[in-house]
Amino acid sequence: MANGTDARDGELNSFQQAEAAIEARFGKLPLALKIKCRRFKAERGAQCETQCDEEWDTAQCDEECDVKRDAIRLALSGIGRELLFAVGNGGGPLPAEELVGAEQTAKELAAVAEQAAALRTTLQGLHKPALDALGWRRAAALRRLASDLNVLAASASLARIPDLPPNAGKGRKPQAAKLEVARRIASHFRRLTGKSATRVWQDGRAHGEFYDLVTEVFELLGLGNPDQYAREAIKAQKFPAKYPKLNL
Repeated sequence: MANGTDARDGELNSFQQAEAAIEARFGKLPLALKIKCRRFKAERGAQCETQCDEEWDTAQCDEECDVKRDAIRLALSGIGRELLFAVGNGGGPLPAEELVGAEQTAKELAAVAEQAAALRTTLQGLHKPALDALGWRRAAALRRLASDLNVLAASASLARIPDLPPNAGKGRKPQAAKLEVARRIASHFRRLTGKSATRVWQDGRAHGEFYDLVTEVFELLGLGNPDQYAREAIKAQKFPAKYPKLNL
């Protein structure tokens, strides 16, 4: 049990480290966030606060400006987790929105029936120490869950599979997830910098603020060479009507 817990803790730590590293990389961009800038200064032994009458780009605010730090922290918060989840779930639409063939549908329903029934059996066989560890002190809650699993297993077993051709679809390809990540990076890049995503070819290589960003984030996510996905993300930003809308 301890080994399993240690493994989960290790995965969590790795996830959090990757999340922090991604957001730190976004934080290196020349941010153009509009905020109310406050400046703090010591005056006659007391802490004085002055606030600008106008909104300023974060670059114009003092480095020690608390509001600037808070605004940046809020703007970057969640980007790393969003990109990590986009990689993990294939990016883009939920599985329910993907069209697959009759054979794949039958396999999925059979797996639901088998695993729901197995989980129901396991739950019904739990002893008091396990129930206490889970925090399920009321038998009624366990019975409801077991009943729901029983209904789910039966529904999956008796479900009528729609008439679909064998090649109706094979699900989302890994390449689609990479494009989804690149487009999300481009979207956050424009939000944070006020600039559109671009790619410049010079001295035999592609570079630029966006391209360097997507390259480093792809490396952090273990997604390999981002070149084709960066180019597609730039096109998607220029011609949004030709691409599926991002769910941001």
